[in-house]
Amino acid sequence: MRLKIIGTILLSLALVVAAIAQDNDAKEKFNEGITAKQTGKLVAAEKAFTAAIKLHAEYASAYLELGTVQFSLKKYTEALKSFQKVVELEPNNYSAWYNLGMTQMKTKQYKSSKTSLEKALKLKPDYLEAQKGMAQLYYTTDQWAKAVETYEIYTKRNVNDAKAFFFLAKSYKALGELDTAEQTYLKAIKVDSSLAIAHFNLGNLLRDQEKFNGAVKAYKGAIKADSKMYKAYYNLAVAYQGANTLEEAVTAYKDFIKRATGKKHMSGLVRTAKKIVPQIEDHLEQQE
Repeated sequence: MRLKIIGTILLSLALVVAAIAQDNDAKEKFNEGITAKQTGKLVAAEKAFTAAIKLHAEYASAYLELGTVQFSLKKYTEALKSFQKVVELEPNNYSAWYNLGMTQMKTKQYKSSKTSLEKALKLKPDYLEAQKGMAQLYYTTDQWAKAVETYEIYTKRNVNDAKAFFFLAKSYKALGELDTAEQTYLKAIKVDSSLAIAHFNLGNLLRDQEKFNGAVKAYKGAIKADSKMYKAYYNLAVAYQGANTLEEAVTAYKDFIKRATGKKHMSGLVRTAKKIVPQIEDHLEQQE
């Protein structure tokens, strides 16, 4: 009897030791995944986190990290499963609810995305990323007034997020509040002058209102920020033409043609520019 008890104890101890060893192996794989993720080796990170989960089926942190890697790899279906597993294991994990909500948004599950983001904010009311995520959801679903309201709250707390100001400006434009949209694009540019799309959209906004001199300045800003934004060269020429500074327009059109020729997605505009240039030059000759 005594030997049987001792045998049972030894067996239990062996199982405990094996479980500890397995957990240690899982932790080692998890750490490998973190290192790979930090160095941008996402496929290796995915393999390491998956290996950690095989060793420890309820390793919530490994599921969370695996989900973020899968999201970065655009494996959204797999990421959904990973984040859903985290919230199953840890219902109060606000980061998991946030990531689940953002992945649901990517897969156009907008109602579920809203529920998940609201859950994240309920667990952590000052969660900035979740606030931004909610604003992005409203923007994505064309709920412009709610997008404005939510982005305004977010940007008051994070004044250094140029892209948030950019999307806030686009939301104001969608509502027809053009002056506010203009000022908000300028805020985005002030935060990050290298955000070429903010300069470009500002130029379009001003051009459409026939504020051509302002549009010229904005398009020049876009070109300075991204010399390969070919559409900005074309729109710059259009703005010069609108401002009736025709010599500058010709120069800008020719610059566009030189840069954009051979770029398939610009072929239509190149043909248009080639037709416009001689028309303007003929007009200038007649004015002499």
